[in-house]
Amino acid sequence: MSTTYLQRLLIVTFAYWAAGLLGSYLSLPGDAVSPFWPAAGVALAALLLWGPGMWLGVLAGGLLIQFQVTHLAALQQGWEPVLLAFCAVAQGLVGAWLLGFQRQWQLLSGSEIFRLMARGALLSAAVGASLELLVTLLSAAPSSHGTLPALVINWTGNALGIALVAPICLLWANGTALGRLLWTSIPMVLVSAALIWGVQQLVDSRVKQVSIELNRQADVLSEALKARCDHYLQSLTGLMQIFRGSEYVSREEFRVVADELLAELPAINAIGWLPRVEVSQKAAFEASASQELGKAYRIQPPADDSHWLQEASSSVIYPVLYIEPRQGNAAVLGFLPGTSEGAAMAMTQAIRSGKVAMGEVGEQNIGLVFRAAMGQDGKVMGLVFAKLDVGLLLAATEEAIRNAPLRLSVQDDNTRQFILGQAEVGGGLHAHRSVQVGGRLWRLDFQYQQPYVLDVVQAGLGLMLIGGLLLVVVIGSTVLLVTGQTSLVGQEVAKRTRELQAVNQQLRENEHFLNSLVDNLPLSLQVKEAKGLRFKRVNKACETLFGQSRQALEGQDDASLWPPEVVASLNRDDRQALAGEERTMVSEERLPTVKGERWFRTLRVPVLEPDNASSHLLILREDITEALNNEARVQELNVALAERNSELSAANHQLEQLSRIDALTQVANRRVFDEELANEWQRCARHQLPLGVMMLDVDHFKRFNDAVGHLKGDVCLQHIAQLLSAAIQRSSDLVARFGGEEFAVILPGSDLAEAQSLAEKVLDTVRQAALAHPDSPLGPYVSVSIGIACGYPVQHDGTERLQLLALADKALYRAKATGRDRCLAMAWPESHS
Repeated sequence: MSTTYLQRLLIVTFAYWAAGLLGSYLSLPGDAVSPFWPAAGVALAALLLWGPGMWLGVLAGGLLIQFQVTHLAALQQGWEPVLLAFCAVAQGLVGAWLLGFQRQWQLLSGSEIFRLMARGALLSAAVGASLELLVTLLSAAPSSHGTLPALVINWTGNALGIALVAPICLLWANGTALGRLLWTSIPMVLVSAALIWGVQQLVDSRVKQVSIELNRQADVLSEALKARCDHYLQSLTGLMQIFRGSEYVSREEFRVVADELLAELPAINAIGWLPRVEVSQKAAFEASASQELGKAYRIQPPADDSHWLQEASSSVIYPVLYIEPRQGNAAVLGFLPGTSEGAAMAMTQAIRSGKVAMGEVGEQNIGLVFRAAMGQDGKVMGLVFAKLDVGLLLAATEEAIRNAPLRLSVQDDNTRQFILGQAEVGGGLHAHRSVQVGGRLWRLDFQYQQPYVLDVVQAGLGLMLIGGLLLVVVIGSTVLLVTGQTSLVGQEVAKRTRELQAVNQQLRENEHFLNSLVDNLPLSLQVKEAKGLRFKRVNKACETLFGQSRQALEGQDDASLWPPEVVASLNRDDRQALAGEERTMVSEERLPTVKGERWFRTLRVPVLEPDNASSHLLILREDITEALNNEARVQELNVALAERNSELSAANHQLEQLSRIDALTQVANRRVFDEELANEWQRCARHQLPLGVMMLDVDHFKRFNDAVGHLKGDVCLQHIAQLLSAAIQRSSDLVARFGGEEFAVILPGSDLAEAQSLAEKVLDTVRQAALAHPDSPLGPYVSVSIGIACGYPVQHDGTERLQLLALADKALYRAKATGRDRCLAMAWPESHS
């Protein structure tokens, strides 16, 4: 046996044990059935990757789980835990056999994914769950999961564990990229976690509902039992009243009242009277009692004098004088109940408290209840007692729960003796209540037994789990398929990334040029955000004028430079410039600076987005303080102001042109192209005119750059832009650089034939220019390919113009695919081509 094999066995054992612990943690309350069993996925993955010899590791892990979850009680349950561990082995082997013990899994195709989910997860889990159910039913003490709902839960739990764990393990073992592994596992784990959480919430909710119902029934039944007991015990108070009104009560008077109570209260077996007799008057009392009863009466002395009740001044005894019914009870006449320790304590409690007191419940659930009778002088005359059949007293409560799934036990808290039922056994839900009966505390335990609780909890749970399992399988299969296809297009993504990096480099160069232009302007320049009017950008002239650095100013507003009254005026002018219809706003302002109060001529220009919404405000300020202070130079100031205004206009125009012209080719940039295409689309749609778009690409331009360098490549693009502009001579047409070596032309009013004729003209112009290409497979000169799309615009949501542009791009790539150095035209919509 090799070291590698042993290491793998240990890995499988530990992994199965750890996954099994997780599944056991997620088991349903009070039951061993788990709605998610990831250990099944570990077993299948191990058998597929490392062969059928890993069954020993699965068996060892299964035995560890069986013994640990049951806290080693499984050792006393015979062969059932061992057979359940073998069921896990059988399930894994069946799943691996159904999959042909295939080791290499890329999970790129739908058929491969479907085979793993259907055979490896659903079918093998059904086999494993069936085997476990069979073992449970054949065991000596079938557990609560030997039912059909538990079979469904077991099946879905195993299948869910395989569907989630097995694909992740197989992809990881076969060297799948980390990105795909994460994008595969995260959605499946989240969906599975949501399913398990939902199941747990549903189970907890049902257990809570059952617990609420149990507590409700416990409250009702305990209150009813307390009321019944109180009714019986308080009946002695009515009997006591006949002794309070008279110092002597005859046997006949006692019998009449006692018979009424016995007829009303069937749980009372007998009622008696214990008069207070001083020991010194014992003989006289016996003579008087014999005369009253018509036969000899003798007090039966106790065997131990310690049980006689004592008063502070003299010894007193309480013998039985009257008892009803006498039949079967005549032998207790003259008996001293105080000789019993439990009865003595109850009698003492009754005398001291003046309330009903109950002794211990003895054999046959019979208990003695005592109530002290007080004379008119407040002294104790004696004790009324009753033999109470506690079993019959509790019979009404037992009858109320006879047909309910409710179990009741009653325990005397003083003696720890069970009056009804026995100690708590098994699982289930319990509700504990306490009832005071004649000074004794009875503890009531109401229990819903485990089978009933599980029936309620598992009702309909199988359908939910089946639906959740199918959802996880569908989502997991979809994610696996999508991530697999995504990995196949990685190279194309890398290529597009390189192109974007080149475009970004060009943008950075343009940005550097604009920043240099702004910083070297002699005027104070500020760019504010339209929302909030905070400084987005300032130049060096602004820093010098106001004595603060760019870092201190950017992100702040006017309040960081000027007092509130000045800020209010400036904000008003800023908002007026942003909201006005004019493109520029000129005003004169007096502002505090590091040189004191200065006069400025201020130009405000809103920066517009493609949707004509203002995003920023450009502010140029010229210091005109000296000119205004020198009245003699008014005329000169006017001339200077005119020159400055001209410079401002030129600078503004230059800025406008820089934002619209491609820096390299000096033709319109992509932004201008998009704006003009949208405008011409709307115009042609209103006037029902055709609109053409021409896309031009320099053939094999990358090879040109690789052969002679990017600088000469830039020169080549400039020549192409000049040739294209020379060929496109209509004022309504627009030539723009679309990106990289691509150019685009908007041809308003041109149909397909006109556009194609113009494209042929462009091709001839480029050919005649004979621009040298050192590495072109088409010849020694630079050539271009042109794609054309023409159609009649319609006024809808504007997305149709993007379709026209995409069609021109499609025509361009067809021209390139069919040999380059040519043009290809397509009509829009494409069905008219």
